[in-house]
Amino acid sequence: MTDQPKALLQRLERLGQDGVGNYGMPICAEAAAELRRLVAENERLHQINQSHEMKLSVRGYEIQIEDLRLAHAELRERNAELLEALKAQLPGADAMGWNTDIARAVITIAEGGKA
Repeated sequence: MTDQPKALLQRLERLGQDGVGNYGMPICAEAAAELRRLVAENERLHQINQSHEMKLSVRGYEIQIEDLRLAHAELRERNAELLEALKAQLPGADAMGWNTDIARAVITIAEGGKA
């Protein structure tokens, strides 16, 4: 509970104890009870809000992770396509007398070997 509701609650309780005619005590006691109820409800709603913020935050990370997984899968697929295209070009490059050492090293690395 913040200081403002506490101060108001103390004032209402003091007024209820001191009495302000025949009507002061019941009105102040009711106001103090209502203020306590509202403070408790505010705290309950604050806890719910924090819980939802945490869930939204976690859900945001889950979405980001899934996006990264999809992007990674797309990159792996594209790399596989590029590797196959490079392999397909080697016989022609060899036939033309081009130096294919770099292409062969790239293929070896792409297939998990060492150049």
